[in-house]
Amino acid sequence: MSYDVGIIGGGVIGLSCAWRLAQAGARVAVFERGQVGREASWAAAGMLAAQCEAAHHAPAIEGSIEYSKQRAMFDLCLESRAMYGGFGLELFEKTGEEIEVDSPTGRRGTHFHGIHYLATHADDIAIAAFESQKKAGHRVAFVDESITQSIPGIANVYRAFYLPDEGVVNNRKLVHILSRALKFAEVPVYENVEVRNVQTDNFGARVHTSKGSFHCEKVLMCAGSWSGYIPNPVAQVLQHVLPIGGQIIALKNIIGSTIIYSSNVYLVPRRDGALLVGATVEPPGFRHADRQNATVAGTLQLLNAACHLLPDLKNAPILDQWAGLRPGTPDGLPILGSTSVKNFYVATGHYRNGILLAPVTAKLMTDCILNNIEPPRAFSIERFENVEKEHERIVAN
Repeated sequence: MSYDVGIIGGGVIGLSCAWRLAQAGARVAVFERGQVGREASWAAAGMLAAQCEAAHHAPAIEGSIEYSKQRAMFDLCLESRAMYGGFGLELFEKTGEEIEVDSPTGRRGTHFHGIHYLATHADDIAIAAFESQKKAGHRVAFVDESITQSIPGIANVYRAFYLPDEGVVNNRKLVHILSRALKFAEVPVYENVEVRNVQTDNFGARVHTSKGSFHCEKVLMCAGSWSGYIPNPVAQVLQHVLPIGGQIIALKNIIGSTIIYSSNVYLVPRRDGALLVGATVEPPGFRHADRQNATVAGTLQLLNAACHLLPDLKNAPILDQWAGLRPGTPDGLPILGSTSVKNFYVATGHYRNGILLAPVTAKLMTDCILNNIEPPRAFSIERFENVEKEHERIVAN
């Protein structure tokens, strides 16, 4: 079999890129080692929280180079957040199913609540970030003690902010509907297929799998935490993408429809009556083989943080809990674009923002692969290729 683009990895990034490339006329195939969308994309909470993430999980400390990365990441997240309404509408028109995106740009005036950021202590960095965002023209409302009226039972809040443009999407429905959209587009998705090697030359690439070899004019690596562990032309460089564990608990929702992002925990109501409590951030590494199960330590951390904020949650039934691995990079930015190897491209390392960044990543990679338009340089793999070259120079000397 022969394809224009072979995509390795069937998470939200791989599926979104496949869909956009197919829409642009490319013959695409997706290769997934398990079931599509069942790793980080399944374990997420689906928050579209560009401003909250920039305030609380900025990719680097402020400085000359680091601040430019912060700016580039914030701009990318804002662009993708703004795309979600149209993204969901296109998928609805193709499949007839809703991705349940709650955002100001949602289909047919979706009911939307924004996100409340609640600082439970003197969180000077986040507070300063929100003040800076407001000065820059982004919508930020400073909330006074009346927050206790809009969120009954809330406690231990030091400062509160309302972000009306932030939102949430049902990430599990998103990957399901993307899979359906690919079927309508006649894009083959090879599930439970292990990619054993990728070989490239000036004429294209061969993707060798557990179910045969496939010729692809170009290959796009979207394998998340496994990107550097699948034999490929830049595997050594992609080992800078590290698996960072995270856990979430689903409780019965007793707080209503308010989405809360706080210093230590977030609370995301689902339309099915669940309340997602997340998420831990664990040391980099493949925690253990049974990585999709939560731990006692993670459970205690999340429940303690949630009950500190909303004491009434101590009476909420636990419905489910799970764990996953986010693909993180040392500087907190994804890796997007072409590589030093002809016909080999990457879109990985999205860390906490894979769901949020899916629409813009798909757009950027489609432009890159089909039209040779590179994503912003801040996201280039060059920053890690240079690290590897310097390491090789030191070893050689």
